[in-house]
Parts: sequence; structure tokens; C-alpha cells
Amino acid sequence: MTAERPAGVGEQDDGDRPRVALSRRGFLTVSALGVSVAVLGPAAAKALAATPSGASPSDASPSAAATLGLQAGRFGAVFVGDRSPRFAVTADADAVRWTVRDLWGTAVGTGTRAVRGRTSTITVQLHDEGYYTLDVTALHGTAAVATERISFALLAPYRLPADSPFGANTHLQPPSMVPLMAALGITWARTDLTWTEIEPPPLAGWSSEVYQADASVALDPTVAHSGTSSVKIVNRSPIQDNYYATVAQEIPVQPNTTYTFSAWVKGVSVKALQFTVKPDWGSRIDAPGGTFDWTNVTFQYTTGSESTLNFRLLANDVTDSAWMDDVVLLNQVHVNADRYDGKTIEQLRVELSGTTGENVVIRRFARFAVGA
Repeated sequence: MTAERPAGVGEQDDGDRPRVALSRRGFLTVSALGVSVAVLGPAAAKALAATPSGASPSDASPSAAATLGLQAGRFGAVFVGDRSPRFAVTADADAVRWTVRDLWGTAVGTGTRAVRGRTSTITVQLHDEGYYTLDVTALHGTAAVATERISFALLAPYRLPADSPFGANTHLQPPSMVPLMAALGITWARTDLTWTEIEPPPLAGWSSEVYQADASVALDPTVAHSGTSSVKIVNRSPIQDNYYATVAQEIPVQPNTTYTFSAWVKGVSVKALQFTVKPDWGSRIDAPGGTFDWTNVTFQYTTGSESTLNFRLLANDVTDSAWMDDVVLLNQVHVNADRYDGKTIEQLRVELSGTTGENVVIRRFARFAVGA
């Protein structure tokens, strides 16, 4: 006589197949070989469409969705040193029937739990580390009304070696990913960091960025429209999405106000050189193309509810060399506002022109924030 295995006990009948306990590295190797390891995703809970009894999840009807939900008790559904993983259940049902299978599809635990107030908890008892799936069926009486599956992993705890070869280059969001990465043996991570953040360029008051392109943004002390230097942009990368070089400065503005911007540019073999002040880099103003001497570009922008704008010069196509100098925001209040009654640079220019009878031109501000 063979005794029936109690529900919920994670013993498995291996038959002629040897028992295999997956280590943390084994688990990572399996995932690399193409096994669908959902536990590596950032979401611990999966919302599969509810499925009638006997149907696969892909056959689920939209009308049955959200009648059954599962959420692992650990972020990423990775349980480290915990052989009794717990799962929260939400279901419009009287009870739920569950089965746990190992990597090879062998059932290693089953059970039934009552549902009260649309909630229940499933606790699984397991012996070996490894990759598992939990299949849950919602029951109304004895009738199956919905099914759902979640995958999870059990890992043995261990002390991470200082010289662990495992690392990650990733957008490190959310921060709760960090403990999961550590549990998988990852001891270092590199996230969104550009060289300009490590070594800021010598452009006081301005920010520059080179993204993916073979490009550079730098102060050029050998070329200037006035003064002794200008900003120079070089881009050797042909146009493609998210390959660019840019230089920008954030400036304070008033809502519902029209501003006039002016800048002088010079170029050699320029294919695409544009100005913008919008946060999404939209409504761009084209600078001249090809090879050209110092040329003034002037444009206006009317704010909505904005309190700041980013004056930006962008090169997103092959540009042998482009220089920008003498950037002016004519509507800016003079830095010595108390001395000039809060008047803008343009208002002062008009007054001075009227007083002297001369055509006064504002040529250069060292930076917007200073205005002189």
C-alpha cells in the first residue's frame, strides 16, 4: 500500500530521475537558456486573464478577467532561504485549489484553501531550491471558474563573494530592485550615468549632454562672435533616434508672456542645427545649414503656465563644427532690477535708442542668470 501525500507537502516522487537542487548560479543559468523566468521581472504580481476550467491562459475571455489574482510574498517572487513561500489570493470564489510544479513539470505540492471576503493565503512547503510554478483554480462549489499561474524561485542564502563576477547595466528602477539583485548574486550595478556627469564641462551656467552620438560640446577659446570664446558642437554621427549633442540653460520666466530669443551661430558642414525652448524639445527653430559665417537667429516663444524654460541648441545629425555666441533673452529683467525699476533688457534698449538717436543692438550676455 502506498500512503497518499498530504496536501501542501512539497515532497516529490523522483522515480528514476535524480533529485536536482538548483543553486543560485544554476537558476541564473537556466534563465539564460531561455526558460521563461518571470521572477526576474520587476512585478511580483501577475494579472493573467481568468480562464474557464480546462482552458489555457491564452484562451481566457476578457469578460472573466480580474476574478482571480495572485501576489507573491517577496518582491520579484524570489524567496531566499524561505522554504515556506506565501502567496496572497484575491478571488470571487468559495475556495481555491492549487498545485506547485518544479522545473520539469512534476507536481511537488497540492492543496485547497477557503476564500473569505474575496481573500485567501496559500503557503507552500518545499524542500529544494529551484524554479517553480504555482497554478491556482478558483472554485464556486465544485465548479472551476478561473485559473491563474505565477512562477517563483527558491534560493539558498549565502554570503556574496567580494569578487562576484555578476553585475548589471540597467535603468535601476524601482529602488526595491536592489535587494532582488543582491539575492541573485549581483554585487554591482551601473545605471544612467554619462561622462559629463563625471567630468562636467567648463561651461559656467550651461549644461551639455552627448547621448550615444560620436560628438562633443566644449568651450572654444579660439572662435568668438564677440568677447574671447564661444561654445562649439561637433557631431560625427548620422541622424538617428536618440543620437545627439546639446547645450542648454534653464531660465526663469513669467506665465503667459511672449519672449524673444536671439543667438549668433557659425557653422562648417552643418546638416542639422536647431534651437528649442520647450521641455519636450518640440517646436524647433532651424539654424542655417552647410557652411556659413556668423548669422543671427531670432525667434519668439509665448509661455503658458511654465515658470522656467530651457534654451537649447541641438545637433542631431552630422555637424563638422558649429559655434554659438552672444545669446540674448530680450525680455529678461536686468540683473540690477532695483536700479532699473525692474525693466527688461528690451525696454532699456528702446529707451537708450530713443535718448541717443542711435540704433542700439544688444549683442552679448555672458549667461542668462547674470544678464550682463
